[in-house]
Order: sequence, then C-alpha cells, then structure tokens
Amino acid sequence: MSDITKHLDTPWLKAKVNVQNGDHIRFDDEGVDDTDQQGNSRLKLGVTVIRGQEEITSKFFSPNRTNLKEIVKCYGTESADWVGKEMLVAIEKVRNPQTGEKVDSVALYAPGSNPL
Repeated sequence: MSDITKHLDTPWLKAKVNVQNGDHIRFDDEGVDDTDQQGNSRLKLGVTVIRGQEEITSKFFSPNRTNLKEIVKCYGTESADWVGKEMLVAIEKVRNPQTGEKVDSVALYAPGSNPL
C-alpha cells in the first residue's frame, strides 16, 4: 500500500500532519485579517516549518488566543516585528469546543524553551 500522507496535507499548519513536536515555525509575513468558517475574525499568517536545519514546508497559520499571547510575550504586539522570527512547536491535546473531543493542536513556545 502507498503512503497516503500527501492526501492528508492542507494549506494550513496542522499538528502531526505537516508540523511535528519539536519543529520550529518562522513567520514569513505580518499576516492579514481573515474570517473563519463561522465568520469570526482571525489573523492569517504565512509560516515556514523548520525541522533541524531544514525548511520543510510553507503553510498558513491562524494562532489561537493562547498562541497569540506567547508570540506577543516573545516579540511584542506589532506583527510586522514577527517576520523572520521563530517559535518552538509542541503538539498538545486540547478539547475541541464544538465536539468536546480531544484533538492534537499546535502550541507555540519561546525558542530555546523546553516544554516537550
């Protein structure tokens, strides 16, 4: 049987699909205002996934409130200042508010921290 991973891929950053525990993401742009499927406002950022020294892929990322707080703690409130900066990725289980099911989620931490 062939590897179906490529069929699971998406233009969005997705835990355990195109980003793994211990990867880094680099912010490629300052983001744009966007709306999600429910019509809620969100920030849509372009990021590059980095594994070791290798750039793996470029994706879109819309950080949740917790991730935004961590980014702001590291780099400030002006998203233009984030461009070229990196964050450490940890994959954590969180509860999906719509279904109540626990799902894998991207959690961001300061580079050099050790949440893993």
